[in-house]
Amino acid sequence: MITLEQATTIAEQKAIELKLGFEIRHVISYDDIKHYKPNPYGLDITNCWIAYVDTKELVLDQSTYIAIDRNSGLVVAHGTTF
Repeated sequence: MITLEQATTIAEQKAIELKLGFEIRHVISYDDIKHYKPNPYGLDITNCWIAYVDTKELVLDQSTYIAIDRNSGLVVAHGTTF
């Protein structure tokens, strides 16, 4: 089982690798997201940590995220949610 701290480290490394940004704003369990849940087409990310990347862009209601499987630690999705 991947901890919140481990998921944060994985997300930081992946964000730099994918050139999404350099800072992770916060990491939260998919179940704890109250609104605007990421919904990548064809993927089940309900068992993931969702890391929100600070992109330094001033776009309202847009979030860049990285989904990390809570069991394996693999990055299963990344993208933008509105």
